[in-house]
Amino acid sequence: MKAVIKQITMENFKCYKNKVVALDKDSNIIRGLFGTGKTTIKNAWEYVLGMKVDFEPEENKMRVGSKESPIITTVEVSVQVNGSEYLLKRQNKQKYNKSGDYTGSDTNYWFDNMPQNKIEDYQNNLSTLFGVSYDYLLHLVDIYSFNTDKNKFDKTARRNILFDIFKTEKIVNEIKDKYDILKPYFIKKYDENNIGDIVKENSRITKKGLDSSNTLLDDKKKQLINYIDIDFDGFEKSKVELQNKINTIKENSNKTNKNTLIQEKIDLMTKLQAELNREQIKVSNATRTHNDLLYKLNSSKNDLMSKISNIKFTAKNTNSQIQDLQVDIEMLKDTEFNKTKTICPTCKRELEKDKIEKLVNDFETDKKEQLLNTQNKLAELTLKASEYVTSTNTLEEQLQVLQGQINAENGTSIDNSNVETLNSKITEVSNEISSLRMKEVKTTINTELQELESEIDTINSQLSKKSIKENLENEILELKTKIKDFSIKEQENIILKDSLDKYVIEKIETTQEYINKNFKNNVSYNFFTQLGANAENNVRLECEPCLNGITYNNLSNGQKLLVNMEICKTLQNVFKCNMPIWVDNFQDYNSKIESDSQLILIETISNKENNINNILEI
Repeated sequence: MKAVIKQITMENFKCYKNKVVALDKDSNIIRGLFGTGKTTIKNAWEYVLGMKVDFEPEENKMRVGSKESPIITTVEVSVQVNGSEYLLKRQNKQKYNKSGDYTGSDTNYWFDNMPQNKIEDYQNNLSTLFGVSYDYLLHLVDIYSFNTDKNKFDKTARRNILFDIFKTEKIVNEIKDKYDILKPYFIKKYDENNIGDIVKENSRITKKGLDSSNTLLDDKKKQLINYIDIDFDGFEKSKVELQNKINTIKENSNKTNKNTLIQEKIDLMTKLQAELNREQIKVSNATRTHNDLLYKLNSSKNDLMSKISNIKFTAKNTNSQIQDLQVDIEMLKDTEFNKTKTICPTCKRELEKDKIEKLVNDFETDKKEQLLNTQNKLAELTLKASEYVTSTNTLEEQLQVLQGQINAENGTSIDNSNVETLNSKITEVSNEISSLRMKEVKTTINTELQELESEIDTINSQLSKKSIKENLENEILELKTKIKDFSIKEQENIILKDSLDKYVIEKIETTQEYINKNFKNNVSYNFFTQLGANAENNVRLECEPCLNGITYNNLSNGQKLLVNMEICKTLQNVFKCNMPIWVDNFQDYNSKIESDSQLILIETISNKENNINNILEI
């Protein structure tokens, strides 16, 4: 298919009040001083194709009308497609409010003198006329827009468009089959960005767990240092020896009533001390059990929150698909048979009634089939969305239960009243012993007994630390186990990230090589930059056109024109659609442009020159 612009007529369009531009079928040059309206002629072609062109009254020298006399902007383009001429027309009428303020405009379209009820009808007619999807027309009009207009195409959009145009899905699926570790994510329709987010979140959770466990482990080790050098076995042995000495002294001495009373008090205090040691161990164990339960409850809470987040993310994507399908259904319902198809494109006469009926019946049958398929798919996705909501509600109920358990556990206090009571009793008995001993001068035997008992008290004080040491050692073992588990998860995440990076590199390298085979004259696209090992991501995705390996931003204006021209021609070859090609700033290019398409070259000059063939002076 070859399209040729024969004539462009502009009325009240930007800087032109009335302007008619006739073009040659092969090559044209629009030449003029800066700011004389050369690019506006290209804008008129974009405008009549239904693309966005700024022409508000306060911009681009557009005339301002009034409530009584609104300005009507009209652009008509006569275009020849495969030898047949068609007239494309777009018209904007300014609108004003009751106060006379400009509020916008109404837009209408005509296709070959037939008014179009909807912009979608007009776009469909253009797609049929030029033999290419309307979405791709924009890439075939202006050689600069695809690579330089960031408002229309960022690097991600350009890359996805190229992948779609050159049908790389089969190649990508073959690459996906190589990475078993990523297949569960591909089955869930996750792309590399989704998987990358999951890797980052897993890394964050694992790092947080490792850091927390290592910090707690260091703290427990520091506490253990205070008990590690205590010889508990030696103290136990010394205590037995001292007790034997006390028993011997008591057996060999004549005990007075007072000494007997003192000994009873000492025995009582020993029992109280033993009971105190047991209570301290109970308190220590209860504290440990309390902390362990809180840790398990919080871990379960984090797992539930992660599951809820993943389900909500999947539900969000599903709801987006549902909305798209609902829009498709409404569009299908509103689709009506195009009456222009009842006119023979050759003779311009209406087709026979039976042919028209067949066309209408075929259209309605196809429409019902598409509508049924779309509705079935919508029902399937709606069921999934409902399941996601049910799953989320169930998990959130579990999360509330867990939070209630955590709150209840946090509100629980360890009963330490027995320890306090026993300490009070020990102090009381100790004071009684001291009082009894002060009533008379201590005998040598009593003094020796007191010294031995003091030594035993010191030993008991050290032995009471044994249970604390054992608890610390058990906690350290548990923390080491947790750290080992986190380390395993961390290594699994590293392997997943490494596989993801390799997949991304292989995917882009392979698709880049496949796509670049279609371009000539040393023109290619660079789809990624590989970063250092210390970077958060090993690959930064790009979509940068190159000439002889030199990136677009480092090229001269003339080289950029060559690159854009080659890309535009290649895309036209892919679609088998030779659209008119507009080249702005042609003065920067010194070589001859060869193309099977109609060329409209826009050149800015510093002063007026003599007019020559196929040159329109502005």
